[in-house]
Amino acid sequence: MPHAINKIWIVLVVVLLCACSSSKEKIEGPRISVLEPQNDSDGLKLSSEHIEILPAQTNQSWTQNAFNAVHLQQNLIVAPEMNFYASFKAGKGASKKAPLISVPVVDNHIVYTQDRTGKVYAYDLKTKERLFKKSLKPSNKKESYDDMNGIGLALHEKYLFALTGFGSVFALDKSNGDILWQQDVHVPLRTAPSVAGNMLFIQTITNKLLVLDITDGHTIWTYDISSEDTVLAGGATPAYDQKNEIVVVAFSNGEIQAFDAKLGYEIWRNNLMDTSFSSTLLINAVKASPVIENNTVFAVGNNNRTMAIDLQSGDVLWTRPIGGVNTPFVSKTALFLLSNDGQLHALDKETGREIWAQTVLKDLKPKKRKGIYLSGPLMVNSKLLVTASNGMVYTFDPQTGSQTGSFNIDEDLPFGPVVADQKMIFLSSDAELIVYQ
Repeated sequence: MPHAINKIWIVLVVVLLCACSSSKEKIEGPRISVLEPQNDSDGLKLSSEHIEILPAQTNQSWTQNAFNAVHLQQNLIVAPEMNFYASFKAGKGASKKAPLISVPVVDNHIVYTQDRTGKVYAYDLKTKERLFKKSLKPSNKKESYDDMNGIGLALHEKYLFALTGFGSVFALDKSNGDILWQQDVHVPLRTAPSVAGNMLFIQTITNKLLVLDITDGHTIWTYDISSEDTVLAGGATPAYDQKNEIVVVAFSNGEIQAFDAKLGYEIWRNNLMDTSFSSTLLINAVKASPVIENNTVFAVGNNNRTMAIDLQSGDVLWTRPIGGVNTPFVSKTALFLLSNDGQLHALDKETGREIWAQTVLKDLKPKKRKGIYLSGPLMVNSKLLVTASNGMVYTFDPQTGSQTGSFNIDEDLPFGPVVADQKMIFLSSDAELIVYQ
């Protein structure tokens, strides 16, 4: 999810509006390299430790905001040289009042997007045709909403779940966009959902956690925590470990809590806030989604704290004074994350010790970096990939932090790409869906 260096979209109240849009397709485009070295800038190497990463593999789906329900992303395969494949106009893009925050999801060569107004689009990446578009509206026509309506999507079985800022949860038939059920919670939603098994996890802007049954939308259980006056646009998606029946939730007041997913009782809690004087002006809200790997939770807070926590007991395994707004990438032996000062870090996964750090925009003078925010990292073809909001995409060697390449999408990018079936799929701030393969 995006990382703001000098400017972060801040939402005090989320309100929304539905609208329509057209589609178009570009005919030509550039070829980009995601493997061949273009630049050999060394990072700050603090250790000679060798970082182990899992072999790259081809994935067919990207079903949720941060890849899957536990947010554990893979080392994904794309072609060494990628050619422009297609583009589609997918509704309304960002406005001065509201950013575009809904990340595309993909399954079985179908990509689904949600625009700023909440309208949902589906495109077949094989035929390059639009399958459907669906407007989402509150049951109560008097419900007050304005600009930021598209909050997030998730795919599971036959369902496409879509959340809206006017406080409604929709379950759509992913094949045709028909509404299977609608649940109105009458409170603006702030982050994409998480889903596994028969449970859908969502959060409201007032810090209420709702757990719904996927078949009909009835409420299984809820949890309320104190709300925060100032929150970030978007937010951390709950991480659900279906095997252990534990859901881990990061709230906008800086707390992180684990719950029994079936019964709803609290297992443990901690906070992702640095309480030192120097950090009191930072926003406590957590935007980076927690990651569950085996029995460990990795969590990054905006307020200068990154932690590893035992999933079952809540014991803190280690902490680092690093703050960020992007979901970290967990490899076999390291944790990779972007910090609020624009650095890409590699930490030892077991101890939190820093292995290396690299300034992503090091070729730009500090004044030129203003207004550019970063997203990532992902891992493609065994390289770390970081996206900048000005359209630049950078790749880095996970062993050293050295920059290995860069390319320009020539579009403003609100977040990084999703990857499926060896395709790299970007969504621009203008809601242009851009596909490379």
